[in-house]
Parts: sequence; structure tokens; C-alpha cells
Amino acid sequence: GREELNREITWNIQFNKQVGNMIGLIAVRHGQTDFNKQRRFQGQRNIPLNETGREQISRSAQIVANVLQQSFANATVISFASDLCRASETADVLNKQINEAGLTNTVTENTTLLREWNCGKLEGFTVDEFESSHPNILKNFYDDFEKNPQDTSYPGGESRAMVWSRVQAIFEKLNLHPEKVGVLATHGGWIQSMLECMGLVTVGEGQVIGNGDVLVLLPPKSVQPNFKGWVLSKHYKIGTNVAAKIT
Repeated sequence: GREELNREITWNIQFNKQVGNMIGLIAVRHGQTDFNKQRRFQGQRNIPLNETGREQISRSAQIVANVLQQSFANATVISFASDLCRASETADVLNKQINEAGLTNTVTENTTLLREWNCGKLEGFTVDEFESSHPNILKNFYDDFEKNPQDTSYPGGESRAMVWSRVQAIFEKLNLHPEKVGVLATHGGWIQSMLECMGLVTVGEGQVIGNGDVLVLLPPKSVQPNFKGWVLSKHYKIGTNVAAKIT
């Protein structure tokens, strides 16, 4: 059941090292793309922001700068972004606003570790299009996913456990930068997976994360195993969650 699955996360996501003395983490979902608007499975397709997405991110960037000034004064920022262009463009806008606010920021590292779930054969399709052209494949995926949401992969793509492993790898990178605030420009599925690892949402039944949304997280007050003890301090909602639904 779900309770058993959540216990398994603790075992599967064990750290070799603790996340060292981070003072905060800000996760930003990229702005809207045309694939989002059309409710297509986007996954790791390299789809740019549309005009709505760029407007959303300008609002996100102001929120991020305000949060850094008000809650993390004098802190140095360490930034990471997905290398997919919708997230890397988001990071560029965030960093410009951070620098204009006079905050100390390091250069963003673009990385494949922050990419969205690989949706495999579903990428580029709406649900209706895929079901029409690939009969029974999506139904079988949903059936398998309901039985084992941790290890069931998209047809030709990633499983939830594979994304969790990428979440762990990013936190190991953040561990190398103590006493800093991490800013991540990434994707809705990746943020959802991170919240699952932290135990802040139930696996497969998580938080709605819209395009451009900004989530502020605070670290444990004392050393905790794995991801336990993190707190979702604030969720600033910018856009609606326009994406092909997978769970």
C-alpha cells in the first residue's frame, strides 16, 4: 500500500553524505510552453517558453528576489537549472533579477539531473492522440502504475524511482555548497518527485505545481537521515497546472 511505499523511499534514497548546512532552497517550475498549453506530454522534449511563459517567469523572478532579500538576507545563492531550454531560459531570467537586486549569485550550472521525467513514447502526444494511435499501451501503463508507482516506467521512458535518483544527485551537489541558498529552475514532475522524497506529499497524489510556481523550502533544524525534516515554507502560485495528467 501507500504507507509501505513511503517507507521504501527512506531506504532507497539514503544519502552517503548529509546535505550540509544549507540555509534554504527555492524551486521554480519553468513557465508555460505551447506543449503545456496543448496538454501534450512534454517530458524531455526541448520545447521553449511561449509568451505566457515568459510573463509568468518575470513574476516568478521578482518573487524569488523578494524572498532572498526578506528571508535570506546577505546569503550567497547557488543556482542549478535543467539543461532543457524552457528551464535554462527560466534560470536566466531568475539570475538577472537576482543580480539586479544586488544579491550575491554564482553562475548557474545547467544539468541533465534536473530534467523532467522522460515520458518515452508518450512525448509529443496528448492523451487522446496517444490512445488513438497506440491502443492499450496507456491503459496497461496506468494499470501497472497503480500496482507499483515506484518502479513502473513510462513506455520507453523513466520510472519514478529513476527520477528520485536524480533528486538525490542534485542534493549531493548542493551538499558541496554549505551556508548558501539553492535556487533550482526545473520542471513540475521533478519538483513533485523531490517533495515525495521529503515526505511532504503522498507518492502519486501530490501538490499541484503550476507553470512559474515558486516553492520555498527550509532545511531540518537538526541532522536528519535522508530528506526528512524539510519544511515547505511557502508555495507562490503563478500559473495553472496545464500538463498531460499521468497519475
